[in-house]
Amino acid sequence: MGIRSDPSSGQAGPKSRSKTEMNPDRLLEYLGWFFLLMAIVLFKFAGQLMENIIRSNSFLILYGSVGLGIAVLVVVLIYRLRPGFFKNSETRGRVGLGYLLGIFAVLIFGFARINKETGMVNKHTIKALVLKKARNTMYGTTYVFLRIGSDEERFQPEKSQWELLFEGERIDLEVGRGIFGYRYIYNFLPETRTESVDIKSPPVSRQELTGNAGSDR
Repeated sequence: MGIRSDPSSGQAGPKSRSKTEMNPDRLLEYLGWFFLLMAIVLFKFAGQLMENIIRSNSFLILYGSVGLGIAVLVVVLIYRLRPGFFKNSETRGRVGLGYLLGIFAVLIFGFARINKETGMVNKHTIKALVLKKARNTMYGTTYVFLRIGSDEERFQPEKSQWELLFEGERIDLEVGRGIFGYRYIYNFLPETRTESVDIKSPPVSRQELTGNAGSDR
């Protein structure tokens, strides 16, 4: 008669252990989808971080290259440690793309956030000219095209501030230079005026002034 194992002994066989242990390839796949989801969320909801950096194209090229380089290094490291991961299926290939886009997005928006927060300690006001206003009717996003010095760029103010801006007028920008050397726009404000001037009324002559003074006597 053979000896049967006691199911109540609590000893798990090889099959039960394999079900409880996380497969490294499956874990990498989940992380890849997570990074891809992070990229979609950041590009959709955190765009204002990038839009309101003065000379944002330069910022994106410089620090985007850093972020993309780190993302590539992570994918290469995964390939070296798990060489069969990207060869198992087409899904794994898309997951690799998720790593590239996700890590790139997390880093570039992280750099932009740090630049914004560190710039708050040296806020100051500069002048700009409103060239054009625009709105994305599908998403309700508001844009304004400004001339700052000799440069022309597009920015994304809050709707409440966007409504107070008018094309052809000069405005005040509350900006601060962050740790990465780029200025971030915190507020878009109508230009402050010390006195109101009616440009339609003709100037009053000196003779009219003296005449009015004589009539009051």
